[in-house]
Amino acid sequence: MPAIHFRTTIDADPETVYDALATEEGLAGNWTDQLDVPAETGGVARFGFGPDWAKTLELRIDALEPARRVEWTPVGGFPGWLGTSIAWRLEPAEEAGTTVHFEHTGWQDEQADGEMAMCGYTWAMIIERLAVQASRGERAPYFTADAPLPR
Repeated sequence: MPAIHFRTTIDADPETVYDALATEEGLAGNWTDQLDVPAETGGVARFGFGPDWAKTLELRIDALEPARRVEWTPVGGFPGWLGTSIAWRLEPAEEAGTTVHFEHTGWQDEQADGEMAMCGYTWAMIIERLAVQASRGERAPYFTADAPLPR
């Protein structure tokens, strides 16, 4: 099955990167400013995209290991995402900072050139914002309530 993979190093400690991925406040600084994220595994996080939650995505929180791992399973919202899983693994980088391993796996073959390819670009932009947020404290979510969705 096709998958999206990224690996990058962020100039911040694993705890800071984890907080930006595992908390509502953190995710509002890099992904979307419309969200409801429970703090425990088993809960379902809701993410809104476009004006007034024009589109929504629901992710079950499968794993939260501080400074190490965040895992989600899509359970509603984007039909093409059902059956996929999203994992963030964090480890101290050799020199300094945090190495981030990202995977969005389980895509159907017919989605490789369509929805998955579009999502690969979007994840790259979110990861870039995650790096700026964690290393410099600058918050700039990729999606905002007052902006139309990209085409």
